[in-house]
Amino acid sequence: MVPQLGTPLFPDPGTKLIQPYHIEHFNGDAVAFVGIDIAQKTQVSSQPFDTTPFLDEVTTAQNQINMLTAMGYDKIGLVTHQGYGNDIDLASMVSGVDFIVGGDSHTLVGDHSALGIGGTGDYPTITTDLSGNTTCIVQAWEYSKVVGNLNVQFDADGNVVSC
Repeated sequence: MVPQLGTPLFPDPGTKLIQPYHIEHFNGDAVAFVGIDIAQKTQVSSQPFDTTPFLDEVTTAQNQINMLTAMGYDKIGLVTHQGYGNDIDLASMVSGVDFIVGGDSHTLVGDHSALGIGGTGDYPTITTDLSGNTTCIVQAWEYSKVVGNLNVQFDADGNVVSC
């Protein structure tokens, strides 16, 4: 996870310590990444200052997606730490998310029968966002035991064609 990502943590205006998104370039295409964590869990486990406000995850994700879309980005992914089930739910509650790379639930997805272990869902798990557009979801599983490869193909308008 890129250390700059940090929504739904809401830092003081003007701080450069935490940015709500990160842009990477792949084969000439700009891809925007937004970090999402469970606010309640972070408040309990990380012991932030009492004055540190946290925002709702769904609202924060949609606001960041809207802002990035308005800035001209049409390839947007979420990097989450909220669990596989929550990622599937989140995808269905926002518009404009192309993919989610998640963790926290230690959910193994994909066919790992050659290793003698089973997975919970497909890798990637393909679902739709609130607008009915394709969203690809993958999970990090646990403790660096498996490395995944998410290859998302987009059309000229930035819509997911395959993953």
